[in-house]
Amino acid sequence: MNHGILNAVTACKGLFRRPLQRYIEQHIVTALSRYLVEHPELSGGGLHLKLHKTGKVIVKRRM
Repeated sequence: MNHGILNAVTACKGLFRRPLQRYIEQHIVTALSRYLVEHPELSGGGLHLKLHKTGKVIVKRRM
């Protein structure tokens, strides 16, 4: 087995994953955190997350 190729593939996977992880942290986690802070009365239940065409994440309580 060629470990050099395996290491290169593993490194490439990390490069592609980081931008997605960064996007999730910056947009989804931030929007969800803000919503939960603004609605402390929520307990249990579900939330609906929607990606608007502008790229903004919209969080609503699932009815």
